[in-house]
Amino acid sequence: MNQVTTAILALGVLVSIPLALEARDTRRKLRICEQEQARRVAVNKREAEVKDPLQEVALTMAAALDEYAAQRHENRHDERRRRCLDILTTGGIYLAAIVAAFAICFSHIDSSEQIAKLGEQIGAMKRQVSIMESQARIMENDQRPWIKLEVAISGPLQFIPLALQLHEERHLATMPLHITLSNVGKSPAFNIQVGIWGYLIYPGHNDPNRNQTLSCEGIRTQPLDNPARGAVLFPGDSVPWDRAGGMFTSVVGFTPDEIRKVPADANGQRNLDVWIFGCADYILSDTKTHHQTGFMYRLAQITPREGMQPLLLFGVVSGVNIAADQLILVPSPSASGQTD
Repeated sequence: MNQVTTAILALGVLVSIPLALEARDTRRKLRICEQEQARRVAVNKREAEVKDPLQEVALTMAAALDEYAAQRHENRHDERRRRCLDILTTGGIYLAAIVAAFAICFSHIDSSEQIAKLGEQIGAMKRQVSIMESQARIMENDQRPWIKLEVAISGPLQFIPLALQLHEERHLATMPLHITLSNVGKSPAFNIQVGIWGYLIYPGHNDPNRNQTLSCEGIRTQPLDNPARGAVLFPGDSVPWDRAGGMFTSVVGFTPDEIRKVPADANGQRNLDVWIFGCADYILSDTKTHHQTGFMYRLAQITPREGMQPLLLFGVVSGVNIAADQLILVPSPSASGQTD
C-alpha cells in the first residue's frame, strides 16, 4: 500500500506541473495586454500632438513595427512553451511509468515474502497434522486386537501308497498340525480365519515367501458378505483353531504329482524340502479393514547322536514315514512380512 500511495502522489505532482506553467503564462499574457494598452494610449497621445503628415506616417510605421515585434516575441514564447510542455508531458509519462514499475516491484516483493511466510505456516500445520495422525495410530495400535499363532506337529508324516502307475509306486503325503490362536491385544478380534499351506521345493518352484503373500492376500481381499462366518476371540483368550474354526484337525499334504516334480538322486530317492506357511486373518469391531498375522516354517528331521546334540536335517525321504517326535518346525524370520 505504501508503494501505491507513492505512485499516486508522483502522478499528482506530474499533472500539477503543466497546470502551474499554464497559470504562469496566463499571468504573463495579462501583463503583456496591460503593456500593449499603455503603448496604444501613448501612441494616441503622440498622434494627437503631431499634425505633420510625415510624422504621422512615421508614427504609424513605428507602431506597426512595435506590434510586429511584439507578435514575434509572443509567437516565440508560445513555441518555447509548447515545446517545454511536450517535453514535460513525455518525461512525466516515462517518470510515472518508472514510479509505477518500482511500486509494482516493491509490492511483488512484499507479496512474495507474504507467500513465503504463508508457505512456512502451512508446512508447520502439515507437520502438526502428521504428528497427530502418528499419535492416533499409536493409540489405535495400543487398543486394537493382535492375534498370535502357535503351530505344532500333532501326528506323523505319512506317505499313503496309491495305485501303481507305470511300475512306479505313488504316495500321498500328509501331516496333521495343531494351531493355537491367542488374542494378545486389548479389544476383540472378529471374523477370524486361518489359511495354511504346504509347499515343496523343486525346479521352478522355489519361492515360498512369494507364494505366502499371494495366498494370504487372497484371504485379505475376500468380501465381508457374512461377518459372522469367522470366529471371535476376546482379549486374553487362547483357543485351538480346531475348535474355534469348527474343524477336527488341520492337515498339510502333497499329491503324487507334486512329489514327482522333485528330482531323484542316483539311488532313486527324492529328498523333500518341505515348507509350511499361512496366516490368521481378522478384522476390528468398527472397521472392515483386514489385519493378518503370518507364519512360515521349514520342516526338519531330528537325528539323534550319542553324546551330542541332535542333528537337524532339512529334507525328508519320500515314502518313509516319520514319527511326530522326530520332526520339528523351524520358524522363518520372513513370516513377519505378512503381519500387520
